Amino acid sequence: MGAHRTLKRLALLRVRDVDLWKAPRLRPGDPVAQAQEQLADSDLPYSLLIDADGKPLGWLSDRDLAGERVPDEAGTAATPRLDQDSVLRDALAELLEEDTQYGPVVDERGTVIGVLSIELIAQFLASKDPRELDPPERAGVEP
Repeated sequence: MGAHRTLKRLALLRVRDVDLWKAPRLRPGDPVAQAQEQLADSDLPYSLLIDADGKPLGWLSDRDLAGERVPDEAGTAATPRLDQDSVLRDALAELLEEDTQYGPVVDERGTVIGVLSIELIAQFLASKDPRELDPPERAGVEP
């Protein structure tokens, strides 16, 4: 019964229902020191390279950040790009298909709004927060 309930929750909830993780967001040419500052307030140990519009370009490695300035290209692609309105089950499937732990989540303009991870999905499903309850169970529950 427990596994079935978990799978049902994955099918009923959307990515936007999860409190997404923060990752440092850097643009090409930014000072590398900025990455170190952002890492202190980040949920992830990796920085995300974004373009001028905030769209994800890739994940920056330590090697990418060895110089003084952020490079124009990242060592690892920012895939999959997950839509905030995607069903959580589909987002998890995309992460598994790409064989990655993390996926940048974008809004309707393609701008990064956070990061979803397999670990975050597991924590979300294990929690008892009313936002994570199945819709019928949420009725009458104050946020």
